[in-house]
Formats: sequence, structure tokens, C-alpha cells
Amino acid sequence: MPSTDAPLELRTYFGPADAPLYGALHLPASRRVRGAVLLVPPLAKEQYDAQRGLRRLAALLAADGLAVLRFDYLGTGDSAGPAGLPDAAAGWIVSVRHADAYLRDLGVRAPAVVALRAGAAVAGAAGLTPPAAVLWDPIGGRPFTRAQGALARMAIGAGPDTWIGLDVHPTAVAELATLPADALAAPRVLIAERPGAAPVGPVGADRIAVDGMPEFVEPSAHLVRIPDAAVADIAAWLGAALPDGERVTVAPEIRARARWGDVEERIEDIGGAAAIRTVPAVGAPRRSVLLCATANDTRHGPNRAWVALAREVAAAGGAALRFDRRGAGESGPVDAGEAVALFPPAGVDDAVAAARALDGPLLTAGVCSGSWYAAHAARAAAADTTVLVNTVLYSWRLKPGITAAPAQDLGVPRTDPAFARSPRGRLKELLRTRLPYPAWRLLGRRGVTQVPEVLLRPVVAAGTDAVLVLAPPDAAWFDSQRGPEGLRRLLRLAGRQRAGTVRAVRPGAGDHPGYHPDVRADVATAILQWCEQR
Repeated sequence: MPSTDAPLELRTYFGPADAPLYGALHLPASRRVRGAVLLVPPLAKEQYDAQRGLRRLAALLAADGLAVLRFDYLGTGDSAGPAGLPDAAAGWIVSVRHADAYLRDLGVRAPAVVALRAGAAVAGAAGLTPPAAVLWDPIGGRPFTRAQGALARMAIGAGPDTWIGLDVHPTAVAELATLPADALAAPRVLIAERPGAAPVGPVGADRIAVDGMPEFVEPSAHLVRIPDAAVADIAAWLGAALPDGERVTVAPEIRARARWGDVEERIEDIGGAAAIRTVPAVGAPRRSVLLCATANDTRHGPNRAWVALAREVAAAGGAALRFDRRGAGESGPVDAGEAVALFPPAGVDDAVAAARALDGPLLTAGVCSGSWYAAHAARAAAADTTVLVNTVLYSWRLKPGITAAPAQDLGVPRTDPAFARSPRGRLKELLRTRLPYPAWRLLGRRGVTQVPEVLLRPVVAAGTDAVLVLAPPDAAWFDSQRGPEGLRRLLRLAGRQRAGTVRAVRPGAGDHPGYHPDVRADVATAILQWCEQR
């Protein structure tokens, strides 16, 4: 019978000391377990979109007396290693073996496996021998790699080295493409398949239909929906498939720090927000960088940009902190039917607390809604510099509908031509073109429209330098909101005592979420140039 006590979630590093993997071990509150389950994640953006759904499954299984491990592949998430290497596919396969070994070292039975999407192809190549396996919406390497390449070309205009959520090398893509969806074998197999999918797996496998997979791993916008019914069905099937034998009290090795090369990373909790601090392996950091997540994205940043930047900052002698605000990523419990809010009231508190957990001169940075949090943190902590990437919300005031968890996607973006043709869009265009700038700015201060100067003026006036990185669609939005007029006014402030400077960087290509390498390169340049200052 499942325990009524909340299960434990212990974040840890494991595997080789020189290339540690990041994971989270879920246990019953009593630490007495009757078996184990390994959750093998998807790849690319699906890996991050699925995180809270996998956390919910892990919590249900732990409450049923099972030890459950989630993990990041080598070169993904918070694990060691860069992305885009030619041997990345081999690294992903080895990561599955290390995760399996970690669970076996607990002294319980061999772990069952749940492999989601392309994780099924990777797990199948790892040579595991689980007592039971769940292939959850499995997809083979060839259709997956083709779909990811096409999506990146169409959605962000990226080349073959960039998928949405993951930088790749052609050799690794070719190796992944050879892996079938259903090579993972076990005495008992469940295929949790989306309706209409081509059948895979052994003829005698148990099967359930899973609705809502596109909204879970392939959402069209920021709103991710967890297929709660499927999560419950998979948990129930595993609970029945794993015999309820003698329970073992486990004492797992939990490593909150990992050091490799010239950096050290530390697993932390800042007021309920799951965080990773990156520091030099030797010596005290000279400067600090706060990296804010956006929307329902995790702390890793677009295409893991925050992870790579944090390690470059530490190699340059600084400290970097990335975190999941409460209710997103690995922070807070995952509730049935949840929808992650873009601007929850606690989000500002989390960003400010994270900023105040850093020492020395401070730079804050974020993309989209993350840039709004970065501006708050910069203002509260008197940051030296803030890097605001593709900001959309330039008001300090939030409408109640924005702070609540969304029932659906927020509709037509204000940057979309469809909004410009709407009655409201036509009215705002009339106001934008006819109102004197002071009156336009007043509307922005009241939250009626978005005026860049409204967000930037208090930050710059307090002495913080602001760098705006604006991909082409966001630059057009900035210009349409009379941003250049505001920048000219703010530049006049720069001559005053204590006022900071402000400048805009406009990549020649790129997308709003920042997946395109041109956007990420300009952000990295702005942050690393600041880190090199003495």
C-alpha cells in the first residue's frame, strides 16, 4: 500500500569522478524499498519539457515503495561534458549504464526501466536486463533525428548542428539514427503508445493508449501538459509488475558536489528553489552571474546555454548560479493537472533570493520572462550589469491573468501580425503613432502597453548597466514599442552620477526563445566580456 508520507527527492551526482552525471533519487520516506525503477529521458527539448512529468511518475513510484532514479545524459542537463561532440551518442548509452549501476548498488533487485520517446532507442542500446520495461511513446533514432532536424530548420532557421534544445554533431546524429525504438527487452513489457502510432515492441507486450503526448513532449508554445492518466497507468502497471517482496533499507551515496577540470558544481536549495552553483575549482570567485530561467523552461537555458556559460564563467574566475523558481523544473511538488505559470508571485522572490546568495560584483541575465526576473533581481541587489534577452514584458505591473497558471496558451502574441489586425491592435497602433512620447510612457507605467523605458529606467538610474540582446522578431517588437526613443532618453541619464549605461545588441538571425546559435553567441559575449573585467 502506498505510503501517505511525502517521498524523498535526493539530488546527486554519480558515475565517474572526472565526468559525473547529475540525477535525482526518489525514495519512500522510510527509505525502505522493495525494488527500483530507472527513468530514461528523451532527448533535445523533449528532455526538459518532460522533466516535471517524470518527476510526478517518480513520486508515485516512490510512494509505492520503489527507489527511482532520474538522470541527465552526459553532455545534457546538469551532467558534465559539452554538447555537440561526435561521440555523444555513445556517451548517452554509457550514461544509461551508469544510472542502472547506481540503482543496483543500492542492494535491491535489478531496476525496471521506463524509457520515454528517443530514450527507448538509447536504453535499447545499453544492454540492460530489467525485470520489466515500459516503452513510453517510443520512437526510433531515424524518425527522431529527421524530425528534429526539420523542426530546427523550419522553426528557428538553424543549421544541421542545432536542434531545438540540443546542439549535435553529424556523427552522433548518424549513430542515433541506427537505433531502433524497441530493442529494450524484458520478461514483462508495457508499450504506452499514442493513438495512431505504428505498433512497436513484442507481440505479447501489454499495451495502453496514451492521449495528450503532443502537448507533453511537443508543445506548440510554452504550455506543457502532463498526461496524468498515462502517468498513473504506468505507475500502476509497474507496481503490479514488480513483486512485493522483502523490503531493504537503502543508504545511497549522495554527492552534492562534483569537480572536474577547472570547475566545481554544487547542488543547492535556495528558499525552496532548486539551484546549481558553479565556481572555480581552486580559489574564491571574483564576480558572480545569476542566470534566470524562462516560462516553464528549466534552469539549463536554451540549448543548455546557462550550463555552458556557468562553466565558462567559473573557468574565468567567477561564480554562476542557475535555479528553478518554485513550481517549475525541479522546484516544488508536481500536482495533477498543473500548468506552470509564467509570472507567479513567488518568482520575483526566488530571483531576488538567488541574487542575494551571490557575492561580489553581480550580473543578472535571462531570456523572455527570465529577463523580467533578471531586471527585478538587478534592481533589488544593485547589480553591476543586467543582460536582458528578448524581453517582451516591459512593465513592472502584471495583470492578474498573467500571474495565474494558464488554462491555455496566452493566445496571439502581441508581436504577431494577427494581433496588429485586431481591434485592440489597431487601437494600440493608433496610440503608438499619435501620442506624444511622455503620454505613451505613462500608458506603459500603468501597464496598458509595453514601453521599454518603463522597465529600464529604474534599473539604469540606480547605476546598473543594461545590455539588451534582441533577436530579429524581438527587435521589431522593441522598435514598435518606441524603444529607440526610450534608449535615447536613458543615454542622457548616463552622464549623471551613478546612472548606468544601456545598449542594444541585435543578432542578424535568431528566434525569441534563444535556441539559435547567433542569439546564444551574443549573450555569451556580453556576459563573458563582463567577467573578464578587473
